[in-house]
Amino acid sequence: MRNRYLNYGWLFTALVALVPAAIWLVIVTGSWSNQKSVFENLGRIAGIMGLALFAWNVVLSGRFKIYNRLFRGLDNTYRAHHLIGAWAVILLMIHPVLITYRYFLSSPISAFEFVKPSLASPFRALGSIALGLFIALMIVTLYINVKYEWFIRAQRLLGLVLFIGAIHAIFVGGSSLGINSGKIALQIYFGILISSAA
Repeated sequence: MRNRYLNYGWLFTALVALVPAAIWLVIVTGSWSNQKSVFENLGRIAGIMGLALFAWNVVLSGRFKIYNRLFRGLDNTYRAHHLIGAWAVILLMIHPVLITYRYFLSSPISAFEFVKPSLASPFRALGSIALGLFIALMIVTLYINVKYEWFIRAQRLLGLVLFIGAIHAIFVGGSSLGINSGKIALQIYFGILISSAA
């Protein structure tokens, strides 16, 4: 039973998630000297790992035969698709929780100002929209028995949600992938990964 999971598919999945985290830790990360920076850093790492797994899961939904070989069979590929989606949801939910807590350490008012919707922060709002849609679509595809055509529509919508999430990651203030931050390695990595999912 365990041999089903000891395959190149899971190794590749781990690399997809860990490579951007490693890049971030080596090239991007700032101070870890206080609680605020620790929670903010962990939140951003959770976000980029979750986005990477989300993109990889959209790639897997293409159902190419090579994925079945990677995961040693169609059944294992479907199982992996579900588990990777679940891990992406968990990481993407941890992302705003940790960063909000970083603001809460300053004051509850700071945390409230951070999470409340604001036209002054449209790209942050896009992140909330993308996360909400992603969770809803994952619930539909993983836990609700819907007609096959609705399942396919939900899977197709995930590509749009991924695009919205990528816009959030690139343009939100202070983002690890910000266009003015010089994080070229991460930008290239996610550009390739998200293009593969398109």
